[in-house]
Amino acid sequence: MSGRRWDRRPNADEGAIEEAIEETIDEARELRAGLWQNLGQIAGFVGDLTGLSPLWDRLTAWVGERTAARGQVAFTVALIALSAKMARADGVVTAEEVQTFRRVVEIPPGEEKNVERLFDLAQRDVAGFEHHAGRIRDLAEGDMVFLEDVLEGLFLIAAADTFVHEREMAFLERVGEI
Repeated sequence: MSGRRWDRRPNADEGAIEEAIEETIDEARELRAGLWQNLGQIAGFVGDLTGLSPLWDRLTAWVGERTAARGQVAFTVALIALSAKMARADGVVTAEEVQTFRRVVEIPPGEEKNVERLFDLAQRDVAGFEHHAGRIRDLAEGDMVFLEDVLEGLFLIAAADTFVHEREMAFLERVGEI
């Protein structure tokens, strides 16, 4: 036995590996979306033949509502995490940054404890912020005004302690690139 970990290859370009994984995941999502679209067409056709179209329409609407709700939850989680990581970008999360987060992000009634728990977990370090920024970008579906609003909210969090640190600016610039 060589003493090397089995999952580590010498000189492996981890960035290239992560990029390949992301591409594979994106391809799988596209394939899954195409599969559901084709199944929807088949079910619609069968529904027309059997007279079950109204049932299919209700089921489709229900699934659409569930999917939209999941998208909203995914966006909210990503925004909370990204905001917490913005507050941590300069190394210190201040009370002013947390207060600004609460003003900028609409927290649903009854969810305050869950939001606080997620924010506390996410603000431990800035690692993974690019994933959350990418998730928000994907969920925004090209709505540039919406994405600018997100970036503005992040800037307000960064500026809440009256000084925007160079690491906060680098964070904002990177999020803007994503």
